[in-house]
Amino acid sequence: MSRSLRWFAIFCGTLVAGMGAFALYLGPNVLAFLFHEERATAPFVMVNFVDFGSADFDIEKHAARERYFDGYSRPMLSLVAALGGSVVWQGAVKRVIEGRAEDHWDVLLMVRYPSRESFVSMMTSSEYRDLMSARSGALRREVMVAATQLIEFPDTEQHASLMLLHRFIDEDARDRYHREYLPAQLESAKSMGGEVVWHALGNPLSADPEFAWNDVLILGFPTELQLSAWARQPIWRSRHALARPLMEHWALIELESSR
Repeated sequence: MSRSLRWFAIFCGTLVAGMGAFALYLGPNVLAFLFHEERATAPFVMVNFVDFGSADFDIEKHAARERYFDGYSRPMLSLVAALGGSVVWQGAVKRVIEGRAEDHWDVLLMVRYPSRESFVSMMTSSEYRDLMSARSGALRREVMVAATQLIEFPDTEQHASLMLLHRFIDEDARDRYHREYLPAQLESAKSMGGEVVWHALGNPLSADPEFAWNDVLILGFPTELQLSAWARQPIWRSRHALARPLMEHWALIELESSR
């Protein structure tokens, strides 16, 4: 082998190894999101779960919140608007009804993008990169879920809302849950005045498996009293218990809107 050919082989090997390492770093969910040709031009909603840190440090937490909104969130949403996107919903977790303490988040932000191409274009722009220091300096943790809507978010807002989060073991388990268990649960919510506000299939872009939600459902109720009554209702809970083998994690959280 000639010297030039040997150096070319080394270069190709390095390139392949680098691409493999990059793919491993991103993970299969991110790669599927970025390079899914059929959905490259389809709109989607990015669900952002944001945590500023421990409540034991209220002053620091307040400063982090201000840094996030002033230095990152507001200018970022201006970039989103320039692409033709918009905020679908913004608020926080009021309380965790079922789940772990880590399922409580300071901010929930749902942003509609015209396409994955537009999202990647924004993320790789110099304007967005200039905002990254304010974002990284403010957050303790964040989870992003790229959601494909099954039901469009309505223009009207319910007085009380719940978010039901699932991580199913696979797509077949999710389909079975939707087919065999979800209808009865929605009927029980309807008996309490509730309705489906939003439903989407999630592609979690987080490396943390604890928050890799692949199904996101929002239920709206006329009052907090009706919401609480349904959350305690044994009928849907028993049905949900039967479906537990289909899922790895789940959480039920009450939302507090600032939309």
